[in-house]
Amino acid sequence: MKGAQGGTKMKGWRGRIGILYPASGLVDDEFYRLAPPGVSVHLHRVSAPGPVTAAEVKSFSEIDNLIKFAKDLAPVRPTCVAWACTSGSFLVGMEGSRRQVAALERSNGTPFTNTSQAMVHALQHLGVKRLGVGTPYPSEFNAPIAKFLEDHEFEVSSLHNLGLNSDWEIGSATPEDIYNLGARVSGP
Repeated sequence: MKGAQGGTKMKGWRGRIGILYPASGLVDDEFYRLAPPGVSVHLHRVSAPGPVTAAEVKSFSEIDNLIKFAKDLAPVRPTCVAWACTSGSFLVGMEGSRRQVAALERSNGTPFTNTSQAMVHALQHLGVKRLGVGTPYPSEFNAPIAKFLEDHEFEVSSLHNLGLNSDWEIGSATPEDIYNLGARVSGP
């Protein structure tokens, strides 16, 4: 494919992925590394002003806010957009999560997903019926994620959390923290 002036291919010539992403996220390099040749990734950071609470996350995950955040990505003309805040898409419940996707698709005219819907689709595709769940979040997030998964007809066999209370703490969880959480989730 030639560029506007007939030169070589431009970055993102096959597609441009827009990602609405928590400001504390530390895995940007993974997004870039996983993108296939010709696909570019464009992050828009979303800040949570205070401690991570269910009320705070729900507030900045409201559809009007997501539409505003997605419009900030419009200049790069993304071919799809994702809301990559797992808690921001399960705390609103099954229907709220679906409404996020539908509203953003209508608003932007591009395919849209959120982390929780993508997780559900992946688990369904893999044929998972029963699962253990580990999260970095405070315990007030446990019941909402269990309900979200159960509403999608999954059985939650165990649920553990790290109890982290800020975006920075969540983004700074170590591989050892995550490994130990996984061991608790899958333990006896």
